[in-house]
Amino acid sequence: MGHEPLTKWVVFLVVTIQLVTAFALRNTSPYSPIFILVAYIVGGTANQNLFLAIHEITHNLAFKGIKANKFLAMFANLPIGIPYSVTFKVSIVCQRVLSAHIFVEVSSGTPQADGSRRRRHRLTDASRVASPRQCCWKDILLVSWFVGV
Repeated sequence: MGHEPLTKWVVFLVVTIQLVTAFALRNTSPYSPIFILVAYIVGGTANQNLFLAIHEITHNLAFKGIKANKFLAMFANLPIGIPYSVTFKVSIVCQRVLSAHIFVEVSSGTPQADGSRRRRHRLTDASRVASPRQCCWKDILLVSWFVGV
């Protein structure tokens, strides 16, 4: 697993399609059937594609470097209209804290003197951080420090 070099080209193509479509429909009434149909089919498909692309880019899967991924996510966010790509990573970390996905990563076990294996968690106080309560900044920073996001 690693970065997918094709992602950046798909993002550039989809953003270009949306900008060209907007330019082509600039003089069309928003109430006309052609405008509504094109907005629903082209705009809806392209927006869903960009939402998924931003999710993948947030996991740093488009480029090897973090800065390039952030800039590509901001570029992919241009046609959507609501700027959310920069804060999306915080949302992912918060979601994982609340669902405790980060804390299920344990080692295969440390052999003990009696032949049993004891599992070690990555965090010593995982039950407190992964409790089903509202995610707060302290938890996000703690998790970010441990997993290196």
